[in-house]
Amino acid sequence: NGEVSMIRSIFRALENDFGVTSLCTINVHNLYTYRDYLMKRVSDGELKPISANNHLKAMKKVFRWGKKREYLLSDPSKDLEMIELRESDRARSVVLSDEDIRKIVTANCEIRSGFDIKSFFLVLYSTGMRMGELLHLEWSD
Repeated sequence: NGEVSMIRSIFRALENDFGVTSLCTINVHNLYTYRDYLMKRVSDGELKPISANNHLKAMKKVFRWGKKREYLLSDPSKDLEMIELRESDRARSVVLSDEDIRKIVTANCEIRSGFDIKSFFLVLYSTGMRMGELLHLEWSD
């Protein structure tokens, strides 16, 4: 799962870069230090702002989970502010031109391992679904 690996990388960074070895010992200062670290990676072009916020959201989710189940006495991430995004950082969609669509539809694609990429694309394009939604679609849906 992508979220689990993201959470692991967050805690590896907290341990390696900031000396935090246990979830219970993480405090607000550690979280803001990690946020500053992410912001530096954004300013250095190593990380997109939306990805940095995804790291922060995943961390907040872990703390909410721990607090809810009474593994933690408090949630140090409760008031942690997300990184401010410009409108251009929020946009994640790419609009294909009519010419792009025509090229894809007329491309000579061979089916490999029983996977028809052209049909896959056409379903995405015609329904507006995200790739993950289509990949996890079941007949009952």
